[in-house]
Amino acid sequence: MKRIILALALAVGMTGLVTGCTTGCATHQTVTAPVPGQTSTLDAQVYRGLRDIQAVLETYKGKVADGSFHPTPAMVTGMDSLTLAYNTTHHLWESYHTASAAAQADAATQLKSNYDTMQTKYTAALSAGAPIPPVDTIGAKP
Repeated sequence: MKRIILALALAVGMTGLVTGCTTGCATHQTVTAPVPGQTSTLDAQVYRGLRDIQAVLETYKGKVADGSFHPTPAMVTGMDSLTLAYNTTHHLWESYHTASAAAQADAATQLKSNYDTMQTKYTAALSAGAPIPPVDTIGAKP
């Protein structure tokens, strides 16, 4: 009898935990883990965006290289433009990330502007039909 009561109590308790998590967890905001070594929110956001775009570019290059995709001239132009924006933003981010706090304040506007340009180029390449995965981070503004 004690085992039945104990089993019933555990079942009710676990049901409450599971129900509470599935209903309560959905109302909580997603927490984004900090990037190790981040110097600011902008630093972390651009870092994530660069990693996402790097994965997009590698996916695209892989599909073209293995012959599974043949891009149109418009897609090639869009991906070339995205690659240029990525390279520029990556260079600016590296400078920003290693700069002093005072220098970061001066560089933040240019980095943010180039990051926004990279986002625009990504959206254009995606709209042109390039076989690249959609990325959640790219749509988020720092």
